[in-house]
Amino acid sequence: METAILCAVFIAVGAMVLAVYFAVEAFLAHRRTRRLDALIRSVDGGKDHGRAAATNAGRPEGLVLFGRRYPVPKLTALLRAADAPITEIHFVVFSLGAAAIGILPVLFLSGAFSAALLAGLGMSAVPLAVVWHLRNRRENTLVRQLPEAIDMIVRSLRAGQAVDHALREVGRSLDAPLSDEISAIYDEIAMGLPFDAALRKFENRFSRSSDVKIFCTTFIVQRETGGNLTEILDGLAATVRQRFKLKMQIRAFTAEGRVSAVIIGLIPVGFALSTYLLNPDYISLLFVHPVGKKLLLAAFLLEGLGFYLMRRLARIEA
Repeated sequence: METAILCAVFIAVGAMVLAVYFAVEAFLAHRRTRRLDALIRSVDGGKDHGRAAATNAGRPEGLVLFGRRYPVPKLTALLRAADAPITEIHFVVFSLGAAAIGILPVLFLSGAFSAALLAGLGMSAVPLAVVWHLRNRRENTLVRQLPEAIDMIVRSLRAGQAVDHALREVGRSLDAPLSDEISAIYDEIAMGLPFDAALRKFENRFSRSSDVKIFCTTFIVQRETGGNLTEILDGLAATVRQRFKLKMQIRAFTAEGRVSAVIIGLIPVGFALSTYLLNPDYISLLFVHPVGKKLLLAAFLLEGLGFYLMRRLARIEA
């Protein structure tokens, strides 16, 4: 048992050191990329807005371990949609480092290996939660910008420009994140990628968004079957605006339920912490007694299940 604890401590400390190193490295690389992008825009007069994002979209994908690349498409798509300035291996190391932050304090305070393992498992999900939050925030911002982008495309088409040139104007004029994604589509088309394939890549990066799917499908179907694209896009812009308005209304209506779920879920945690501060010996039985360990594990599982069910009950798809 002591050997297992020592090995766990060694691995946890190593993961923490690597996580800090990769965090600093990712931050410096992200800052260099932003400075280079700003320099390019200043030299070109703002014409290449989003070039950095297009370059990032074409970076090698996969988890690199010992010189070999292992494809992890779901993780790659998640990091790309969140515009996270890290690679897949960075994400794995961050998760291990977060797990170490959860394991070490519990291990040293209670000496219970099973409780420390549970704490590490919970903390390892923190980087995933952060990336999910960044992805959702970026996706909501992109959907909010989509009607304006469609209106700009319609105006460009009515002025006699081709679709790819209309996309270029959108990439130049709008703000991130939509300008980065549209610029990436235009750059991929300019490099020889078929128009349909470039749109499909954009759709795959935001596969959870129905609005993005409708946007891409509209262009692809119109290109295959024909029709008045400007009228179709006019209707699409109005539809996206109404859908986004409906989503915001639903979010406002379900705010009370979501807040109640958070409060109810935090009550057991707050009670456990206060009990530990007031009477550590009373609650320490959960960490040392065999039955207490089982009850603690059951409490963690039920707590997670409760959060999930409350979130599903308060979530209505628009």
